[in-house]
Amino acid sequence: MRHGKRSSIIACRTIPLFTLKGMTCFLIAMLLSLTITHSALSRSLHLVTEPWEPFVYVEDGQPTGVDFEVVRSVFEQMGIDIHVEFLPWKRCLNMIKEGEADALLDVSITTDRLAYILFPEEPLSNSNSNIFYLNNKPLTYHSLADLSGMTIGTQFGYSYSADFDKADNFTKEPVSDIAFNIRKLMAGRIDAFIANRVFGEQAVRAKGLQNVISFAPTPISGGNLFIGFSRKRATADFVRQFDHALQEFKKTSGYAAIRERYSLPVECPSSK
Repeated sequence: MRHGKRSSIIACRTIPLFTLKGMTCFLIAMLLSLTITHSALSRSLHLVTEPWEPFVYVEDGQPTGVDFEVVRSVFEQMGIDIHVEFLPWKRCLNMIKEGEADALLDVSITTDRLAYILFPEEPLSNSNSNIFYLNNKPLTYHSLADLSGMTIGTQFGYSYSADFDKADNFTKEPVSDIAFNIRKLMAGRIDAFIANRVFGEQAVRAKGLQNVISFAPTPISGGNLFIGFSRKRATADFVRQFDHALQEFKKTSGYAAIRERYSLPVECPSSK
């Protein structure tokens, strides 16, 4: 009987010891797993954007474009793979806001976006937005007052300038993409549309309408385009690392070669 009780006591003491040891091993394994998973995730980023030639677009089923090539080169030097998903612009913004993607390619800084996007100091490109119109209905543009009474095609989720966005002397009709605006202009449903000058020229040329549609030389707005990182997915330290890597890459012949392939001027680093 004593032997039996002694065995029972030993067993009672042994079970908690093995359970504690097992739990400790399990927790260590879980922590290692999480560390490995985090490390793996940090080596691959999910980028979203909309096709925006020549900055970023799809050719032969693969992403390309001047800003895409620059970003890919910088991340390669950082040892990071990227996957780009092309979606409507408004959805891209929502995904970044909700933390469903790591970064957004070719986005401008606005007060609203600062709430959910971390921006590096160094831009990818400079962008001018111009008014496009039919040659048989010429439009002279020098200021927003020249658009009074008109209907201007815009795109969902786009911010062109603070003054343009809040102007109420003309009607803004947003659509999903520039192709829709071109069709509406040709059909006489809008008086003009606003678009990035380079992107707009590319889109008009792709439709064979370069002799039908022109743009007003005075830009409505101008500013820088960035890669913007979701505040729910990136840290300020990581964005600083990317910023430094981009500045350094802009000093290389590789950067100059990318810009020259797209017939765009080389932009020097804005920061030192």
